[in-house]
Amino acid sequence: MIRSLVSSGVAAAIVAAETIASAQWPAPAAQPAPLGAAAMAQAQPPPSPWGAMQAGGLAPPPPMPAGPPATAGKTEEQLDKSKKQSSGRGLEWLWVNVGGGYEHLGLRTFNPKNEAFAAGFVSTTGNGGMLSGGLGARLLFLTIGARGRIAFFDSYNRISLGPELGFRFPLGNLEPHADLGFGWTGLGSFNGTVAGDAGAITMRGVYARVGGGLDYYLTPVFSVGFDASVELVHLSRPGISSAQIESIKALPTLTAAERANVDLLGTGVTSNGGAFSATGQLGLHF
Repeated sequence: MIRSLVSSGVAAAIVAAETIASAQWPAPAAQPAPLGAAAMAQAQPPPSPWGAMQAGGLAPPPPMPAGPPATAGKTEEQLDKSKKQSSGRGLEWLWVNVGGGYEHLGLRTFNPKNEAFAAGFVSTTGNGGMLSGGLGARLLFLTIGARGRIAFFDSYNRISLGPELGFRFPLGNLEPHADLGFGWTGLGSFNGTVAGDAGAITMRGVYARVGGGLDYYLTPVFSVGFDASVELVHLSRPGISSAQIESIKALPTLTAAERANVDLLGTGVTSNGGAFSATGQLGLHF
């Protein structure tokens, strides 16, 4: 009987202790079910592009998204267009050209009343063929060189030689240009009445020329073109000696009017004339 009472008391004490413990300590929270691999990949944040580069808990901002700028496409289009329009010519350093054409010359263009200049022995106007040649150097749009010309008229030939300055404007294979020139000029190889005394009449002077034209480059080193120019021609005719005057008077071919004008050749005279020329040209460029 006593043992039964003791056992019942111990059992009651244990139950009371468990009740008090459960009231003081809450039951542990239920553990969530484990996630699958796909769910874990979505749950974790993406790795930082800067790795472990952090200071004070702060990380640098992420890099800008890679990709070409918006204007890159337009720039490439413009480069392709320029390449198609380019003539393929590189820098030009040296040039040489030759040409031929027509020239008109007036010895008294600006002094029409100056009868004593030719004294009736030399034609004061001429029309004829002309040959031209030039060479020089080039720096971008500027050319500098020298040019020589010879024109063939019925009564005489005209020769000119001098420096030339040019300005070029490349437009693909086409190249307009403008030129300035000046130098020495003279008449020679006189025909007609005074041919019997080659040194009887001499006409020498200077010229100033302005012109322009257009060249077309068939290849980077070869061109064909056209050129036109106008000139101011200042000529002097020195007086001849008395012996030369008598020699001319003795020519049997002299007319009465020419014989009366021979004495005018003894006085030196100047005159201002003009010339116009148009030529075709072939050029080489290096």
